[in-house]
Amino acid sequence: MSQATLDASPLKSAKPTRGADDRPDIPLPNGKVAVPRKRWARGKRISDKTASKLKGLTFYIANVAYVTEPDATLKLIEHGKHVRRGGRR
Repeated sequence: MSQATLDASPLKSAKPTRGADDRPDIPLPNGKVAVPRKRWARGKRISDKTASKLKGLTFYIANVAYVTEPDATLKLIEHGKHVRRGGRR
């Protein structure tokens, strides 16, 4: 066996990735603020999966999902009005 087969390089990078808490808010030219979707969803006490179902709000920068505040909150309120709660009638 050659030395090259024994010294396999690791697949993960040595630098850890940044989470949603480490990502900055991005001020937009229209006066709104882009917030990482995971952090926004946690603040609204919903899951990121539920936040991803609110169509038309998410855009991606460097593989991170962002939503605009206050548009995302208004969409969440509107979505809540149409969700049927409880069991079958």
